[in-house]
Amino acid sequence: MGRTVSIYLDEELVQLLRKQGGSVSGVVSDALRTHLRRTGQKEWFDLVKKAARAVGTSRGFDAARRAWVETRERDRW
Repeated sequence: MGRTVSIYLDEELVQLLRKQGGSVSGVVSDALRTHLRRTGQKEWFDLVKKAARAVGTSRGFDAARRAWVETRERDRW
């Protein structure tokens, strides 16, 4: 279930939206969704970088990934 929110759009934005024929709620929803996905992706990327640094002593991502796979295979058996 969604919520109703009030936002202020200056006249320039209102006119641009009218020219494009888009709905305000649709445009705002799309913009927020895009922004939040990018923010989430950056957080996940930062976690991957942190994990890559923690795996072995290698400095490069590919080397860290290989070390992780080798450790995982060894620990699994």
